[in-house]
Amino acid sequence: MKTSLKIFAVVAVLFLTTGNLFAQSKVSANAAANILPSIQCSKAITGTAGDLNFGDIIPGTVAGVVNIAATLAGARSQPDANTTLVATNVGHSAGFNITGSPSTVVHVSFTSGTIILTDGGSNTMGCTLALSAAAPTLTAGGMTTVYVGGALNVAIGQAVGVYTAPFELNAQY
Repeated sequence: MKTSLKIFAVVAVLFLTTGNLFAQSKVSANAAANILPSIQCSKAITGTAGDLNFGDIIPGTVAGVVNIAATLAGARSQPDANTTLVATNVGHSAGFNITGSPSTVVHVSFTSGTIILTDGGSNTMGCTLALSAAAPTLTAGGMTTVYVGGALNVAIGQAVGVYTAPFELNAQY
């Protein structure tokens, strides 16, 4: 009897534990990757000269600001009227063509949103850059153009000269 009881107990344990084995299930999944073309940026020459240009300015007796709109037209303005804007060189925005994967959002930024223009010597002017779009969607053809404008701070009696500074535009998916 003891042997029968032991055999019954072993069979019961095996039956109960192997029942879970028959209740298992499988599921499959796929792994995928979408390889996008690298983003390309270039200066846009159509509509602007490619570089941001604040035009010809005569400083006033009070510090002033000169703005260039971050648009194709790149309109110039002076919100405080403390400078004289010369009409022969009205300036313009900078334009950049960006190409990449069609219908994809691209994130655009500056390495630094504030730059210091210098005349090559010790004279400087601060400039805060502005973008026409920080997250444009590329067209079905995989292209867009963004414009850069900014606000240039002109000091009282700013020294005469040509002031320049480089800036970098970054674009990524």
